[in-house]
Amino acid sequence: MSLRIATYNIRFGGKEREHLLLDVLREINADAVMLTEASSAEIVNKLAASLAMQQIIAHGRKTSIALLSRLPIEASNVFDVSGRPLLEATLRAAPQMTVTLYGLHLPPHYLKRAEKQRVLELGTYLDYIHARPSSPHLLLGDFNAIASGDPFTRENLPFKVRLMLWWERGRIYHEAIDSVLAADYVDCFRTLHPSEAGFTLPAYMPHVRLDCIFADAEMREKLKACAVHQTPMTLLASDHLPLIADFAV
Repeated sequence: MSLRIATYNIRFGGKEREHLLLDVLREINADAVMLTEASSAEIVNKLAASLAMQQIIAHGRKTSIALLSRLPIEASNVFDVSGRPLLEATLRAAPQMTVTLYGLHLPPHYLKRAEKQRVLELGTYLDYIHARPSSPHLLLGDFNAIASGDPFTRENLPFKVRLMLWWERGRIYHEAIDSVLAADYVDCFRTLHPSEAGFTLPAYMPHVRLDCIFADAEMREKLKACAVHQTPMTLLASDHLPLIADFAV
């Protein structure tokens, strides 16, 4: 039996792109998908109804996250840090197994102070997760952070990004993702694809990998596949590409 989990930034709530997002979600065909920038409860409800999936929404002052699941949701909770909620949901993945998903959306920008904020928020999230009852779990969403060793294409960057890199003298910071790996999580995509770029942004000309799925010790043993989903429909639906991971359960 296989379990498919996805994360997808739907950009500004997906307004006026519901039909495109629905087509992409049907292409993905995930058992559960974590949506970031899910600011419209109306759109999340429409997507859930069209896909016959359950939904949970965590609204924060700075960002909102939603979960769509065709698996039974046995428990859920929202842990908020500075207006950026961590959405926790425990799913019944198999008769004898549950898996807990922790969805997040970290602060953006390639500035040193932004990376420090990401590290701070991740530390708070990880402290919360590790204080919870032990169970197989995944940490996923839009990390807005670049992993050490990841490629980063500097050609054709937006002016705003080029300005940030100029301010930081071209330096890219990696402390946020390093802190997750140091907590004994596995980067699902990079584990299976050590030499592939795996870019998830922007959809029309990807140059950076910001969307990730991290697995704890139990889930990394079940990891079978992980891939960025890129089709003609993804070019229209959002500025991010979805990331999918498959597990044996």
